[in-house]
Amino acid sequence: MRSRVLVLERRIDDLESLLLRGLVLATVVLLGAGSLVTAATGPEVGAWSVLTAPIGVYDTLANSDNVPATLVLLLAAVALLVVVLVALGACGVIWRRHSGAGTARFIRVVGWLLPAAIGVVLILTLLAGAETAEHAEAGSAVRWLVPGAVLFALMVHSDGLRRLWVTDS
Repeated sequence: MRSRVLVLERRIDDLESLLLRGLVLATVVLLGAGSLVTAATGPEVGAWSVLTAPIGVYDTLANSDNVPATLVLLLAAVALLVVVLVALGACGVIWRRHSGAGTARFIRVVGWLLPAAIGVVLILTLLAGAETAEHAEAGSAVRWLVPGAVLFALMVHSDGLRRLWVTDS
């Protein structure tokens, strides 16, 4: 009887690993693809992705009529890039299924920062384009980044899923 319980326990652990790793893989694909495709197009910064945004905004800084607004957009673009990279790194930690309480708290903070950073950068871009005759538009990255941020938040804020990757010891 004891061996049957151990076999059943191992099978449940395998199923939990498959579920969690499937969510992690989907999150990495969505955030990774969302970082590569066009996030927004605007008259000031042109077409940019999460990876190219800091460079694109920095290049327009010298020709900008509104330097403080461009600096804010540059800081927001850098923050978005950093948060997405940290979220992708956190997915690696979650994949291993062994992290402590301190790491889990840090990853939960990233779970709040990721959607906030995505929203702030896209709103700032759209607002920057609204000041000119040509309006800025959100790109296809929104269709990738938003679901990726939702899956990431689900993994880090759901108590049931968090118990799968946070160890007490």
